[in-house]
Amino acid sequence: MRWVTPERVGINRLAAGWLIRRFIDPEAEFSFVPRGTDAKSVTTGTPFYLPGAQLKDFQSFVDVYRLAEKDPVLSAMGLIVRATDAAHHPVAARGVSLREALPPDAPPECGGLQAILHGMVLLAQDDLAAITQAGPVFDALQASLKARSK
Repeated sequence: MRWVTPERVGINRLAAGWLIRRFIDPEAEFSFVPRGTDAKSVTTGTPFYLPGAQLKDFQSFVDVYRLAEKDPVLSAMGLIVRATDAAHHPVAARGVSLREALPPDAPPECGGLQAILHGMVLLAQDDLAAITQAGPVFDALQASLKARSK
C-alpha cells in the first residue's frame, strides 16, 4: 500500500513510518509530497500528517489501528515520540538547547532519541532512507520499554 506524507520528515513521521512497517503494512511504500498538500488531493494511497488527514501523528496510528491492544508499550512510545518531536523544532530551527526545549515532565528517553534521530535525518540521502534507517532505533526503544515493563 502507498502512504503519502509531506517531504522533509521529522521525528513523528520517522516513528509513524516504523509503526506502519512494523504493525500495519510491512510492504509499505512511501510517497513524499510538498508541505501544505491537502489530504483531499491525494488520489492514491493513505495520507498522513497532511492537513485534513485522519492520521496526524504516531498516537493517531496507535488509536485508529488499535495497536496498543497488540502491544501496550506503543502507548508509552507515543508519549516519548510526542515530547521528542515537540522539542525537535526549537532545537533544530533556532539552536535552543535540548534541555531548554524539553518539557520538565518529558520521559528520560527524549533527549537521546532526539539527538539520534535528528542526526539520522541530517545524514540520510532522502526521506525514505531516513525512515528506513530509523527503524532499528524504534525497535530498540520498543525492546527497552518492554524489558522495563516486565
